[in-house]
Amino acid sequence: GTYSFNVIKYDSLTVTFTSPSQNSTWAAGSSYEIQWIPDSSVLGTYVNIYLYKGSQQLIYIASSVSNRGYYTWTVPSGLGTSSDYSLKITNYSTGMGGFSSNFTISGLAPDEYEPDDQREMAVTFSPLGKAQSHNLTMNDTDWVKFTPDSGTTYFLQSSGTIATRVYLFYGTDASYYTYFYTSSTSSPASLTWKCPKAGVWYARIAPYSSSTYGGTYLFNVIACDSFMVTFSSPAEGATWAAGSSYQIQWAPDSSILGTSVRIYLYKGSQQLIYITSSASNRGYYSWTVPSGLGTGSDYCLKITNYSTGMGGFSPYFTISGLTPDAYEPDDQRDMAVAFSPLGKAQSHNLTMNDTDWVKFTPDSGRTYLLQSSGTIATRVYLFYGTDASYSTYFYTSSTSSPASLTWKCPKAGIWYARIAAYSSSSYGGTYSFIIASYDSLAMVSFTSPTSSSVWTSGSSYRIQWAPDSAILGTSVYIYLYKGDRYIQYVYSSSRSNSGYYDWTVPAGLATGSDYRIKIVNYNNTILGGFSPAFSISGFSADAYEPDDSVSKASTITVDGTTQSRSLTAIDVDWMSFPAQKDSIYVISAARSGTGTLGSFYVYLYNTSGSSSLAYNYSTSPKIVWTCPSSGTYYLRVYSSSTSYYGDYTISVKKYSSAVSVTFTNPTAQSVWSAGSSYSIQWISDTTLFGTYVRLQLNIDTTFVLNITSQTSNTGAYLWTPLAGLKSSNKYTIKLSSYNTTLIAGYSPAFTINGIADDAFEPDDSLNTAHTIPTTGTPQNHTLPYVDQDWYSFTADVNYVYVIKTTGATRSMSTQLSLYATDGKTLISSANSTTSDSSATLVMYCSAAGNYYFRVASSTYGGYLASVIAYDSTKFGLTVTSPAAGDSVAQSQIKTITWSGQISLGGNVDIFLYNSSGVVQTIVANITNSGTYSWSVPSTLTAGNDYYVKVISRVNSNIFGSSGVFIIK
Repeated sequence: GTYSFNVIKYDSLTVTFTSPSQNSTWAAGSSYEIQWIPDSSVLGTYVNIYLYKGSQQLIYIASSVSNRGYYTWTVPSGLGTSSDYSLKITNYSTGMGGFSSNFTISGLAPDEYEPDDQREMAVTFSPLGKAQSHNLTMNDTDWVKFTPDSGTTYFLQSSGTIATRVYLFYGTDASYYTYFYTSSTSSPASLTWKCPKAGVWYARIAPYSSSTYGGTYLFNVIACDSFMVTFSSPAEGATWAAGSSYQIQWAPDSSILGTSVRIYLYKGSQQLIYITSSASNRGYYSWTVPSGLGTGSDYCLKITNYSTGMGGFSPYFTISGLTPDAYEPDDQRDMAVAFSPLGKAQSHNLTMNDTDWVKFTPDSGRTYLLQSSGTIATRVYLFYGTDASYSTYFYTSSTSSPASLTWKCPKAGIWYARIAAYSSSSYGGTYSFIIASYDSLAMVSFTSPTSSSVWTSGSSYRIQWAPDSAILGTSVYIYLYKGDRYIQYVYSSSRSNSGYYDWTVPAGLATGSDYRIKIVNYNNTILGGFSPAFSISGFSADAYEPDDSVSKASTITVDGTTQSRSLTAIDVDWMSFPAQKDSIYVISAARSGTGTLGSFYVYLYNTSGSSSLAYNYSTSPKIVWTCPSSGTYYLRVYSSSTSYYGDYTISVKKYSSAVSVTFTNPTAQSVWSAGSSYSIQWISDTTLFGTYVRLQLNIDTTFVLNITSQTSNTGAYLWTPLAGLKSSNKYTIKLSSYNTTLIAGYSPAFTINGIADDAFEPDDSLNTAHTIPTTGTPQNHTLPYVDQDWYSFTADVNYVYVIKTTGATRSMSTQLSLYATDGKTLISSANSTTSDSSATLVMYCSAAGNYYFRVASSTYGGYLASVIAYDSTKFGLTVTSPAAGDSVAQSQIKTITWSGQISLGGNVDIFLYNSSGVVQTIVANITNSGTYSWSVPSTLTAGNDYYVKVISRVNSNIFGSSGVFIIK
């Protein structure tokens, strides 16, 4: 090839900056335009931009941006004030470039505790419980010292606009004692810490990441004795039964626990399970005790603030669950129970974190079947004697199938099986364990077919065997093998172990003498056996066999010569052909002759035959491919089913030049109006493109719409551009072969005059989403064909946001999709209808941040979009019936009615309460219609302290209670 070589004196290369200048002062958090002379001889087409402080590179401002001489940059708000900042711009490809003058950034000022970046400069934290506010600029470190009491537990926390790492040091120790951190400002860095010894302790606070710009944080140390959680259920000494449901109840002190809590189960000092990772701090939570937990009196619950981790423990209570089995204690090797006799199952219980050991003495060289099955999935490890490492293991991840192993004993002696739960999060369960000598299990005895049998494809024969139920059980699977290769099911579902099955040999099988029948136990496929090898007289192979692997591939020419071949059942044909770089190859195949072959596959593979490059599946599969580099490539041909067979033809044709299409209309000067008709015209090439072609409209090479999915390749097609298309001078028409869409070419770029962009464009992607206010003020937008508009809005915690889009007419239907702060996770969606052009979504904000929504339409036209915020703490649901003082009789139908200040929609739950708490769930997850007919149960106890509570499923903080009424 051709290349250009140059040597340039680097000292002669400079970049001339016009902004910032030496006297510039830029404020952190504000946006500015970086400006330079875009000398393409130095900087090329694209550039990288960096920020330096002195000689140190701080951050990558931008990568691969156009060298147009300007770039808008928002100065990171966490940078510290200094006058030695500079910018560097370099050529994206070569790295050549230069620096701006030093300029000033006005950002974070040193806080009141500076200088505190060394241990001996540490500021004293006092008093405990009163947070200190610090600033951390980039690469800064703060030191704080305090004097805790030995044995006392403290809660330490760092939170703010910068994620931090906190390291604790004792006295003058060089190594830290412990540390904690947060990787995100959405949650604080916190630690519950018991002081191991008295003296002066130091906390070193640094940014979580060395690339962090900086920010402000609050640091606090709180003595944990100053907060607790008061539980009313479970009470001390209470007994809860495994498998039953109970209500956990506590005093919901929001100053400690906040609005959301986490709940854990402990056994002694060990945390067992997460009961819930996030629940409303309303003072109660319904929990079903896992049925697999073991009996014990040292269980307790822990409730903590979802964000800070502060909280406390319940009293100890008892869980009545799985009792130790007859083999306990057996949780260590030296406590292993002997497995005897072989073949008789043992029943064990595994409670949470339990382990069972079993020992047995197998014979060297003998094969054994080991199996574990029951209500808990298990892992089984085999150890020899006192070996520290296991010899082998087996497992099951589901209770729907057993853990099984067929194992040949390598040496005599005592062996051990260690059985544990498959998952450390398993609560527990019961399992059956068995060890049986596999040599005692006789193989399946066949009487038909025999080694002399010759069965003909398409004819019926009886398979016969001895139906030994001890091996095969009551039901079996039946398979056909050729040599050691599985071919197909003879009978694929559960078949009665009757000792015989009448089978019609598939017509497409290749003639061969190495066929075998295999029969296995339906419930345990380890148990089974093979028939003797026998012959099948079937479909004849073609002259290219054997060619069923890459190493045996036959050669096919690239001049278009057709080869006639055949596929027997379960057959595969491999071919190789030489290909030259940048040449186009058309691979054409078609079924022919006799057989049942319908659609079949043709795959193109790389030069090693290991990776697929393209494929096609039809009755006449075709692949069009441009060769990336010269070499020998491979084709693989096979049927979609092992039961299909027949003849086919295949050819490979080489084209030496790239595909192109000559359009005579439109041209680069064409200006077409949306809604008017025009003739698309091209020079027809039926040899390469075939009889029929497809036409589609693109902007550049991006698909817009199908003009026609099939039309005759005559060189002309009359088309009316859709009236809803947007105006653009970058439209192109793509013409492709109907059968092979890779054979395609484009028209010149031309203009279509249609719907003009609205004032908010470009806003058709997450990255270009524009901000809409939450005041409810409507914005006018337009949606051309296949356009979409993205919006962002800032949401605050405990606010409800109503998002609405309304089409200009009822025929302008909109699809509204709401996304989380990542812009990817769909929260909800809504569509307008032809009878109502509005689409509305309601969102309760539980985590503050910037949220997104997208508006699309299957039609086109104008619409209005608005977002309005409501403070959920200032409204709830008003329950008007039952009213205070109402008297309701048992078995009476009582209408419950409620309403809200805004139309929340969604569903609600309705509960019946009395002065003791929840009595029952009246109804769950019903439409928020404002009314529900309740049949008062006759089993309710009469009383005068009942009330109804309606809770919105949009968020449980939105609820309402009726007045207190009487049930008689």
